[in-house]
Amino acid sequence: MAQQQRSRLTRQRYLVAGAWEIEKRGFAGASTPRIIAAANGSAGGYHHHFEDKMALGDAIIDAQLQFFDEAARQVAEQPAPRTTPRLQALIDLSFHYCTAIQEQVVLRAAVKLSTEAGPWMTMRSYSAPQKAVTRLLAAADEAGELLEGVIVEDAARFFVGGIAGLRITSYVATGLADLLVQISNMWKYTMPGVAEKGVCSRLRYHPPSSAKGD
Repeated sequence: MAQQQRSRLTRQRYLVAGAWEIEKRGFAGASTPRIIAAANGSAGGYHHHFEDKMALGDAIIDAQLQFFDEAARQVAEQPAPRTTPRLQALIDLSFHYCTAIQEQVVLRAAVKLSTEAGPWMTMRSYSAPQKAVTRLLAAADEAGELLEGVIVEDAARFFVGGIAGLRITSYVATGLADLLVQISNMWKYTMPGVAEKGVCSRLRYHPPSSAKGD
């Protein structure tokens, strides 16, 4: 058990070092020797966990998929709200993800990989967030919170794309410092076109951690 734990920690050390390198230089510019040196490891140790740089990239994307799978599972296990609209779970998931991007370099590297030309610029990189958002919107639709005519799958694609775009512009403008503000603005300006008026007035458009009196 102790050996397995050490192996997991060593793999995570290489993963994080690789994520820093990819975030800074992109996948093409990332150097395996620099990753190994940053992890204070060895070539043998690195290749024990990652066959090559492509395998490292796959692991970074997998970490993003696992993040959304876990987030969706947690939301699904929560009891149905009595007074809070189901759409609040969607808004809070976006804040949870964007806060994690600010704090976790592996998720930022996943963003880098999924937005630069290369093998991960595919819909697979967005499959987990698309699935999670679709699930939450479907629950809101079943609760009668969405306007008539809103197509759940189309709305999910729109919101996933909107958040992806705001990630990029926020990174360029402020290094992600204003990402939560931009996400808040997105929800405030778009929810009236998706949700019933009575639902919109009961939604909280700022992160839960900054809620006052909630």
